[in-house]
Amino acid sequence: NKKPVGIMFIDADHLKYINDNFGHDMGNLAISSIASVIRQHCPDNSVSMRYGGDEFLLLFPKMSEKDMAEKNKRIKEAVANIVFAEYPTLHLSVSIGGVCGVHPIMEAIRQADKRMYENKRTS
Repeated sequence: NKKPVGIMFIDADHLKYINDNFGHDMGNLAISSIASVIRQHCPDNSVSMRYGGDEFLLLFPKMSEKDMAEKNKRIKEAVANIVFAEYPTLHLSVSIGGVCGVHPIMEAIRQADKRMYENKRTS
């Protein structure tokens, strides 16, 4: 309906490493833990979904660039603070890309995905 929306694309970093070194059950736990963090940081009027194997898509109505940057920072920090008692040296991280404004939805998703991969390469 042409109202501003924020779209974030989130990808779990190093999931193949986790699966190969700690097992697929641990990989599933990592994905579930990241999903839990995402749910905690999404207001009731937002939409969050698993978009692929280890990717998530979030939609926020009326989100500004400033709000998106803050949300990005908080999600990354919360994921980095996840602790697994059985693997205390295992640290999770995510790469995030986002766009704000009014876009055709599929173009906005493509832009957010592109930004996420740009961020992944530079982190």
